[in-house]
Amino acid sequence: MLRRSPGPCLRPGRGEEGAGFLCLLDGLKAERILVASAALGIGRAAMRRAVAYARDRVVHGLAVCLSLH
Repeated sequence: MLRRSPGPCLRPGRGEEGAGFLCLLDGLKAERILVASAALGIGRAAMRRAVAYARDRVVHGLAVCLSLH
């Protein structure tokens, strides 16, 4: 069971009661950028591997990348 604190629990200079979520989002901006850059790196690596596979894979005597339309 959650209980409300008896007194104000505000960070100095950080707004009003109930604005904690906005403070949290403000602090997570750097983490969002890090996660986005990691996702882009993983996507690029996946694309490189897929292209290499399509170039190397031969089906019916023809490379897969040449049979794609």
